[in-house]
Amino acid sequence: MAKKQKTERKFLKKGMKVPFKAKSVKYSKRDIFALIFALASISLFIITSVYILVNKDNIANMLIDPNFSEMTQYLPLIVSFIALIWIIFAVIMSVTVYKIEKKQWKWHSLFILSILSLITLKIDSFLFGVISSILYIKNHR
Repeated sequence: MAKKQKTERKFLKKGMKVPFKAKSVKYSKRDIFALIFALASISLFIITSVYILVNKDNIANMLIDPNFSEMTQYLPLIVSFIALIWIIFAVIMSVTVYKIEKKQWKWHSLFILSILSLITLKIDSFLFGVISSILYIKNHR
């Protein structure tokens, strides 16, 4: 212990505080799994939206109905808009997970976003988001 204090004093002037002290934080398995599920939900949003943006012409051609030929010019735009909404959801969800990890927000904010992702037709992200918010309940009350 004395040797550590001696090396700290060597680099610091008299009266100065130590600029950085490493804190060892122990995370429970529940927190780790909650973070993994939240990151899986975010990555599913991003991967799906990038895939849709890359193949939007093919997807638009698959969705064309011959009865509504006037919709063909707007369908790639609609598909791009849906992908953009999913990217925005991914960004909002990542900020929410960051705030929950810093213990600034509660778990229910992630739960609300997961419910909203169900409205945007992302069932897999909904499931992962709900599971992660349920795992955050115990530690973030």
